[in-house]
Amino acid sequence: MMTRGDLDGFRIMKRPVKPVALGLAILMFTLTWINVFDIGLFRDDPLGDVVAVLSFGSFTMFMIGWFGSQQWAVEWALLSAAGVYAIRGSFVLFTFGISNEGFWLSLGTGVIAAGAFLLERFDTHPKKTSYVYVEDA
Repeated sequence: MMTRGDLDGFRIMKRPVKPVALGLAILMFTLTWINVFDIGLFRDDPLGDVVAVLSFGSFTMFMIGWFGSQQWAVEWALLSAAGVYAIRGSFVLFTFGISNEGFWLSLGTGVIAAGAFLLERFDTHPKKTSYVYVEDA
């Protein structure tokens, strides 16, 4: 199913590539890893554990969307990624203050994720329920 988030004509494993979703999936996995092993901004703070759990949930939805070719999962993953970054940005704001770069990076990434969700969810392109591949003769 082609949506505005896809690279037209570019496929991996017969699936359309969504570069923003791919980048956010990598970020979700990174946030999970950093916060599980307490090497991130929050170190031993339980807020980091909250971010780890939420970001792992979002990463899981991205994987369901990719491997299962499920558009709804990609949409939920984008929305949850925006939520993860909103929560992380709030934690950084209240813990470290507005001058911390983590707050501004979280804010910007959350806006990117929310924008990608809106593009995917309210896409006006015709929806295809299955992919059709024509072999060259």
